[in-house]
Amino acid sequence: MKKLRVLLVTVLFTLLAVSAAFAYQAALKAEASKPEVAKGETFTYTLSITEEGEADRQVGLRPLDFGVFRVSGTFSSSNVKAIQGKARRVTEQVYRLSTDKPGKYVIPPAVLVLTDPATGTAQEMTSNDVPVTVLAEPQGTLQGLEEDIKDIKEPKTLLDRIKLYFYALFALAVLALLILAGFTFYVVSRKKAKAVPSPTPAVPGLSPRDEALRAIAGAEAYRADTARYYTAVSDAVRKYLSSAHGIQAMEATTTEIMVQAKKLHVPPESTERLGSLLMEADMVKFAKYAPDEPGKTAFAEKAGKIVTEM
Repeated sequence: MKKLRVLLVTVLFTLLAVSAAFAYQAALKAEASKPEVAKGETFTYTLSITEEGEADRQVGLRPLDFGVFRVSGTFSSSNVKAIQGKARRVTEQVYRLSTDKPGKYVIPPAVLVLTDPATGTAQEMTSNDVPVTVLAEPQGTLQGLEEDIKDIKEPKTLLDRIKLYFYALFALAVLALLILAGFTFYVVSRKKAKAVPSPTPAVPGLSPRDEALRAIAGAEAYRADTARYYTAVSDAVRKYLSSAHGIQAMEATTTEIMVQAKKLHVPPESTERLGSLLMEADMVKFAKYAPDEPGKTAFAEKAGKIVTEM
C-alpha cells in the first residue's frame, strides 16, 4: 500500500511538471530569401519566433552574428492567432543583408533566452544555421537578361515599324490609365480620411498620463470602425509607455514591450493587464477578432487603468 501511494504521488508530480512545461512553448526558425546571391546583391534574413501559451517568462534575443554580411535595414512584424483556445504569437524579425566578398558562408544560429522571473533560471533555444553562397559573377537569370538585351535588333520593314509604333502607343495609354486610376484612388482616400473625425488633439503642458487618458477618450470618434478604434486606444497606451517609461513601444512587438515592462517597478497585475490589452489589440488587427460593444468599452477602461497604475 505504501508503494502504491509513492507511485501515485510520483505520477501526480510528473503530470504537474508536464502541464507546466506545456503552459508556455516557443520555437525559433531562421531562413534566407535566397540560397545564392551575387556579390553586392541584397537579400533578407528572417528570424521567426513562435510562442504559445501565457508569456510567463522573460524573452530575450542575443545579438546576431552576421559575419561578413552588412545590415542595411531591419523591420519586425507580429501577429496573434487563437488556436483551440490558445494564443499563438508569431514574431518575425527581418534583416536586409549584403556583402562584396564572394564565398560560401554560414550564418550562425540565433539564440533565444527564456528566463523564469520566479527562479531566475534561464533556458536557451537555438535556431538552425543558414548557409548562403555569394557568387563573384551575376546569376544565370541576369546573364540571360543581358543576352536578351544584346539580341534586340532594330525593326527592318515599314510594317515592323508601324507595329512597334502602335505597341508603344498602347503601352503609353495603359500607363496613363494606371496613373489616372492611382491619382483617383489617392484623392478619394484623402477625402475619406478628412471625413473621419480626428481624436482629441494634443494639448501643450499636459503630463504624459493626462495626455494618454485624453487620447483614449478621444478614440471614441473611431468607435464605429473597430480596427481603428482598437489601434487608437492601444497607440495611446504605447505612446504613454514611450514618454513615461522610455520604452520604444511604438515600433516594438507585443513580446518586446512585455520584456521591457516586466523590468518596471509596477504591480505585477498591471503588467498582466498590459499584456492582455496588447494581445487583444493584436487579435483585432491580425486575427480579425470582432468584439461587441461592451467589449470595446471594457477595452478602453482597461487602457485607462493601465495608464493610471503604471
